[in-house]
Amino acid sequence: MNLSNKRSSLRFDSNLPVTLLSEQIPGKIGLARNVSLGGICFESDVNLPLGEQITLQLSTLAGMIELPVVVRRKEENQYGCEFADVNLESAGILSQSFFPAYEP
Repeated sequence: MNLSNKRSSLRFDSNLPVTLLSEQIPGKIGLARNVSLGGICFESDVNLPLGEQITLQLSTLAGMIELPVVVRRKEENQYGCEFADVNLESAGILSQSFFPAYEP
């Protein structure tokens, strides 16, 4: 069963590049696998501990957004992250890009 089928929130499957903005791993690249209203799942070869707060930079057709996230799940090289304190502008771009029926 696909992990997105186990969740109650709508998920958008993707293959978008993400950049990890962190002092420990500046500019490290990953690949977003899916995005929901509450978080993002991405692949990367970095080693992030559960509970780590990082900022992801995601390029969308509506613009570049920076998303503060907290690592909640790790399976091999995939990380499930919850959005944390996303500003209104980024929330609007995220919503417009992936969930146009929802307004932040």
